[in-house]
Amino acid sequence: QQQSMLVRILSFLSDPSSEQYENGPLARLRSFKIKDARLMMEDHIIGLSWFLPDFDAGFYRTKSGLKSNLRINLPKVKGDLSFININLNYSIKQKRFDLLTNIRNLDTMILSGKVPSLDILRDQDLVLNAIFQTSFGSDMQPGKIIIKAASKSGTLFFPDVTKNPLPFSNFFFDASYDRESKKLLLKDTKITIDGINFNVAADLLCDQFKKIAGDIDLKIDELKQAKIDNIWPEFLRGDSSEEWIVKKMSKGKFKDLWANIKFIALANEELKNPSEGKRDTAINHTGNNARNSASEKLSLGNWDIYIDNVKAGFGFENMSIDYRPPLFPVTNANGIGSFDLNSDTLTAHINSARMGRIKISKATVKLGEVVAEGRGTVDISLKYKGPLQEVFSYLSKEPINMGKKKHMDIKRVKGEADLYTRLAFKTIKGQHVRLADIDISAGGTLSNVLIPGVVQNLDLTGGPLSLNLKNGKAVVTGKALLDKRDIDLKWEEYLDSKGKEYKSKTTAKMVVDPNIRKTLGVDLDDFIEGSLPVSVTYTTFQNGKSVADVDVDASLARFFISPFDYEKEAGKPASASFKAYFENEELREIRNLRAKSSQFNLVGAYLSFSRNKGKTFLSGGEAKNFTLGETRASLNFVIEKNGKVKIIFDGDFLDLRPFLAVDEEKKEYSSPPVIISVKADKMRTADGEILKNAGLYVDIDKNGKFNQLEMDAIAGKGDIYLRFKPDKTGKRIFYLEAKDAGATLKAFQIYNGMRGGLLTIYGEPIKGVFDRNFSGTAEIRDFKIVKAPAITKLFSILSLSGLVEVLKDEGLSFTRLEAKFNWLYKKDGSILILKDGRSSGNTLGLTFEGEFDNAKRKVKVKGTLIPLSGINKMIGKIPLVGDILTGGSGSLFAATYKITGSMDDPEISANPLSVLTPGILRRILFE
Repeated sequence: QQQSMLVRILSFLSDPSSEQYENGPLARLRSFKIKDARLMMEDHIIGLSWFLPDFDAGFYRTKSGLKSNLRINLPKVKGDLSFININLNYSIKQKRFDLLTNIRNLDTMILSGKVPSLDILRDQDLVLNAIFQTSFGSDMQPGKIIIKAASKSGTLFFPDVTKNPLPFSNFFFDASYDRESKKLLLKDTKITIDGINFNVAADLLCDQFKKIAGDIDLKIDELKQAKIDNIWPEFLRGDSSEEWIVKKMSKGKFKDLWANIKFIALANEELKNPSEGKRDTAINHTGNNARNSASEKLSLGNWDIYIDNVKAGFGFENMSIDYRPPLFPVTNANGIGSFDLNSDTLTAHINSARMGRIKISKATVKLGEVVAEGRGTVDISLKYKGPLQEVFSYLSKEPINMGKKKHMDIKRVKGEADLYTRLAFKTIKGQHVRLADIDISAGGTLSNVLIPGVVQNLDLTGGPLSLNLKNGKAVVTGKALLDKRDIDLKWEEYLDSKGKEYKSKTTAKMVVDPNIRKTLGVDLDDFIEGSLPVSVTYTTFQNGKSVADVDVDASLARFFISPFDYEKEAGKPASASFKAYFENEELREIRNLRAKSSQFNLVGAYLSFSRNKGKTFLSGGEAKNFTLGETRASLNFVIEKNGKVKIIFDGDFLDLRPFLAVDEEKKEYSSPPVIISVKADKMRTADGEILKNAGLYVDIDKNGKFNQLEMDAIAGKGDIYLRFKPDKTGKRIFYLEAKDAGATLKAFQIYNGMRGGLLTIYGEPIKGVFDRNFSGTAEIRDFKIVKAPAITKLFSILSLSGLVEVLKDEGLSFTRLEAKFNWLYKKDGSILILKDGRSSGNTLGLTFEGEFDNAKRKVKVKGTLIPLSGINKMIGKIPLVGDILTGGSGSLFAATYKITGSMDDPEISANPLSVLTPGILRRILFE
C-alpha cells in the first residue's frame, strides 16, 4: 500500500497528461523543496525507527518525467563532513526509476543499529565513501545494483575470525547485483591489512540477500611469514594448520598467493525459520559436516558463513621450516606450493634450500590434515648435497640416532654426501614425534670419506660408499680404506631396533697385517708372521652385547707354535674361524674356535677375556680336541690377575720332545709363571721312545725357576717316580727313582747303552731353601752296559781285546754305580761336578771324577779303570799283603784315564803301563 501511494504521488507530479495534473491545484508546480528538515520514520513490521536530524529534499519536473534529490547531513567524522546524497530520476515513458546514491565519510557503525543484518558493523572502525546505483520499475524491485566503496584507513574486527582489530588502508569495493540472474559480482576489490595487499573477486548467487553462495578468488602479491600470526583466523587456532604455517614456518615470505573458495552465507533469520530446510540444503552443499568434510563454518554478525572446497597456490622465498626439533630445520627455502581443503593437504615444492650446511637441490613437503583439529601428517622428500660431517650430525640427532656412538668425534668426519631422504610421520597436538612413528627412507653416495673410530681407534677413509635407508634399516656398502688398508664393507643398522633381530651389523673383508692386529689389541706375533685375509661379521644387539663371526685364511702367513716346535710355512694352506663375544664393545669370549693346517687341527676351542686397567687380557680357555703332530689331547687353562698361568693337559698322546730340546740360544726366560698338570696315555720323549701312563706337574716362576716338578710314568718295564718340591722345612728336595734305569735314560736320550737297573738320585740345595745350586748322590744297581764308546776306546788303548768282545756281545754287568755330585746353576748353562764316583762288577771296575760344563759343552773327567775287578778285590782283601800290593786302593792291576774336550767328541787317553805296576807304586808314581 505504501509503495502504491508513492507511485500515485510521483505520477501526479511527473505526468502532465493525467487528469489530476491538469485540473489539480498543483498543475503549474515545477519544483518542490524541503530544507533543514528532521525526519522520524517508524517501521512497525521490522520494528525499527530511523531519525534523520538534518536533511534537504527537492522534487523537479522535467520533460521526460521527474527528478528528485535528497541530501542527508550526518555528524562530522574526524572534522570532515559526512553526508548521503540521493538522486532519483523517473522516466514516464519507461516507467523506470534510476537511483544514484553518493555517500561521503559514512561511519558504518551508525548502520549497525538500523539494519539487523548489518549488526556486524558495530565493531568496525570503517569510514566509507561509496556510490550506490540501481534502477527499478513500478514494482519497486531493482533490476541491477552497482556499489562502489572506498576507505582510506581504519580497523576491522570479527571476533570469530580475528583476535584483535586489524588495521587496514586503501580499501576499495566494486560490486554489482543482477536481480534476474541473482548474480552478485565482486571485481577490483582491494584492501591492505597490516601492510598486506589483498585483491578479491567473487561470482556469487544471491537469494534476496538471505543466502549468498558462489566462488571467491583471493590474491596477495606478497606476505611475510612474520605477519601471518596477526591475520591468522581464530577459528583455525589450535589446528595443525596453525602449528605448521604459523609456528613451524618462519622468516621468509610468500608471494603470488591465490585462493579459490566455495562460499555460502546464510542470514540468521533464515536459520530461525521453523522449516529449517534451506539451512539443511546449505549444509548439504558444503558436505554435511564442516570438520569431517573439507568445510569450515564461522559466524559474522547475523550471518553463518561456510567456506568449502578451498584451493590455493603460492610461491615462497627464504622460508624456514622447523619440522621436527632437534633435527636441522629447512632454511632459505625457495619454491612454490599449493593447498587443497578437499584433501586437507598443503604441498610445497622446494627448488633450493639449506639444512644446516647441507644444500638442498630439490624437495617436497606435504602436510596432510592441515585443518583437522589436533592431528596431521607430514611427508618430506629431500634431495641434497653437503659435507658428510653435517649429514652425520643430522642423522645422529634424536629421534633418528643413526650410527650414534659416544666416542665418535663428529668434528673429525670429512667427505661429501649426495643423498635423498624421505620422512613421513603423523603429528598429534601435545605429543612429541617418536622414531617409531617416523617412516624414514634414504639413499645416495658418500665420497672422499673420513669417519674416525669405526673400529676402535681406526679411521675409515676413501669410498665411494653407497647409502640406503629403508624400512627403518640403514645400509652402507662399498670399498674403502680402514687405517689405509683396503676393505670391502657392508654396514647395517636399525634406527629403532626394538623387536628386531639385531641393532647393527658390519660385514668386512680385508687383509690384516701385524701392525693393524696390534692396533686392535690382537697381538699374534707369538703365533703368526705375515698378513691374514680376514672376513668379519660384527653384530650388535639391543642389550649392548655384540658378536663377531670371523673367518681367517692363514695360507699366506707363517704359523708356528714354539712350545710344540710346530711351524706351518707361508704359502701352505691354513684356516681358522671363531665367534668373538663383546659387551659394550669390550671382548669377553671367543667360542667355537676352529683352526686347521698341515699336522694341526683345533676344534671347538674357547677363550675368555677380562679387563684390567683399561686393557683387555686373555684370562682362560679350553680346547676340547686338538691335534698337533702326534699330540692328541684336550687343554684347559686359566690366567690369573697376577699373570700366572695354570694349564691342565689331558690326552691320548703328548709329544714332549719340543719341551726337552736344549735351547742353544740360551735366551732369558720371558714367559709368565706357570703351573702345568699333564696326563697322557703315551708320551714321546725321543724318536722311537715312549713313556706310558705319564703324569706331570710343573710349577715355574717368572724367572724360569722350578718351584716344583713331579712326574710319574712307566719306562720300559719299570716305574718312574720323580719329585722336586719343598719338604716340611720348605727346602726343595730332588728325588728320582727309576726301576728300569736303562729304559729311563734312553727315553730321555741321556744314555742308550744301559739295560735294566734301579736308578736313585737324591739332591738338596747347597745353601738356602731357594738356592739353585744342588749337591747330592746318584746310584744305579744291577745293570748292564752294552754300548760304551769311551770304555771301548780305553780297552783298545790298553789292548784289552777280550773285554771289547764281551762289551760287544753280552755286555758288561755291574752291581753298583755311585757318585757324589754338585749341580751349579748358571743362566747360560749349568755345571755338573762329579766326586768319588765308582762302579763295581765281576769284569770291570771304574773310578771317576770331574765336571761337565753345559755352557761351553766341555767335559773334563779322570779316573781309574780296573779290569778283572773280581780278582783284584780278592787280593785287596788279604790283610797287610793286600794293602802293600794294591797300595790301599783295593786293586792290584789298574790303568788311569782321562776324558777331555768337547762333549760331542771328547779326547780319551790312558796309561797302559800302570797295569803292570804294583798298586802302591802306581799310587805313588801315577795316581
